Amino acid sequence: MSNQIDTRLDTGSLTVELFVCASMYGTYEKQNDIIHRIDRLADRGVVDEFDRYTWARELSPAAEDTWCEFAREKYEEFTRWAELSNRTLEPAFTRRSVSNDFVGEHYEVIQFPILSIAVYAGDRLVRLSPSVDADGVAYTVGDCLSELEQLAEQQVRQPQHVPGP
Repeated sequence: MSNQIDTRLDTGSLTVELFVCASMYGTYEKQNDIIHRIDRLADRGVVDEFDRYTWARELSPAAEDTWCEFAREKYEEFTRWAELSNRTLEPAFTRRSVSNDFVGEHYEVIQFPILSIAVYAGDRLVRLSPSVDADGVAYTVGDCLSELEQLAEQQVRQPQHVPGP
């Protein structure tokens, strides 16, 4: 089995999942701008499905509810993808130790970025932002949207086949 994955955007239908942290002061306008850009991509037929999720800034690995299970599953999926793609999720996604001296507990939390985008071609995760490549170059949410917008422009420029009579 190869340790590389297929990351082509031009295969299959594209699904965009946008993850936003709840109650982050000062991010409303940026979040709306990103939502509108993705909506425009959907209107142009580049994005077939757009899902938006809100999650907390931090997740305790021991927390047990539906949201926590979903967030943990996504984090694990993103971590596997990063390993296979020779990328890292840090510093946007981090794990850090927390001490609660009041109850004498020490545990690790997963900290999520304020904004994140996952792009799927069919059922394959092909892009995740933010992430960092092996050379230390960051792939931002803006980079991801720009790449999808370029894909839309390429589709416009390609001649469409019109069947004959």
